[in-house]
Amino acid sequence: MCLYDHDVVFWFGDLNYRLNTDLYGISNDEVRRIASSDKFGELLQYCQLREQMKRGIVFQDFEEPARFGFRPTYKYDCGTNTWDTSEKGRVPAWTDRILTYKKYAQVGLEVVRPMESVETITISDHKPVRAVFNLKTKKINESDANVVYDDAIREADRRANEELPQVQLSLNEVDFGVVNYLEPKNRSVIVQNVGKSKVS
Repeated sequence: MCLYDHDVVFWFGDLNYRLNTDLYGISNDEVRRIASSDKFGELLQYCQLREQMKRGIVFQDFEEPARFGFRPTYKYDCGTNTWDTSEKGRVPAWTDRILTYKKYAQVGLEVVRPMESVETITISDHKPVRAVFNLKTKKINESDANVVYDDAIREADRRANEELPQVQLSLNEVDFGVVNYLEPKNRSVIVQNVGKSKVS
């Protein structure tokens, strides 16, 4: 079974996708300034994940239940809401994501609350993200399921038996009558395969 065999898939965590702002000549300081302002949403146009999903390179047919009304979730100084002040000075980015996949359009997956970050949690250099979904699942009628299962087993047995070689003899007994010493006697028995499979 592969990933796309499931009716519903939730894929979430630190996907580690960053912003391509450096390709457009936007400095780390400028990204931090925008990320700290009310215009942080402007940075989404540089999101690597969105770009690659749009091009069909990764997470094909996945969706993201987000309006992105929250600032980048990475990287902060632990215990604070301050952008990374370490020597590496990471550029802010939305590395933490929640993606969903539905195999069929009629699958009952509803977004109750879009993805959001929890900025009050500061124990990590990431801000956690969360979302609320309503998923309607089908209830299996166990009685009917058992009947279908038993029928399938019987059908499988029937087909397996049909594939077995079936050898038939023209005689069930071979009677040579009275056999005297050094007296040859011959009897013929026809062996016939009346089944659907070859006999070797």
